Amino acid sequence: METKNLSKREVTGSSNGYPEPRVGDFFFDFDNLDQAKEYADQVGGEVRIASWKDGWANCTLQGTPYEEFTPSDDDYGDDFHIIDSAEELKVTAYWMIDESMDDDEKAAWKESGDDLIACCADINWEKDSVLLHCGDFYETVAKKSMLFHYDTKTSVIGVVVFS
Repeated sequence: METKNLSKREVTGSSNGYPEPRVGDFFFDFDNLDQAKEYADQVGGEVRIASWKDGWANCTLQGTPYEEFTPSDDDYGDDFHIIDSAEELKVTAYWMIDESMDDDEKAAWKESGDDLIACCADINWEKDSVLLHCGDFYETVAKKSMLFHYDTKTSVIGVVVFS
């Protein structure tokens, strides 16, 4: 297995990111869980989830993964929503249009929905989902990923080699 493209961080036993006590090294940037398992077998390590906050040089261990990360609404704040298909996007884009609205209100909401659908026209729905914030496009997120980042925290699936 090619390892020159892997990233490495030191693992700390401290919950606040300080370097002591040093627990080992954490290797990440694998394409999938199978690659991580293969590497763990080669180096005598364990596949684990590690996390760090922005600005931390070290990471802390969080647990053992059984599959890649799958983002959901629960992973983000209250105003965020994950869309998994073009059909769901269409329903979401036009959900506010109501018969009780006057024609100008309907036109404004339809234009907003059209803009959202146009923004997401090139999404590969087999691999990616769309993250909306307050109904607006925020970013594209992978349906399965070895890395999850939100706000100031990053969680990664990789291999720990204990010291």
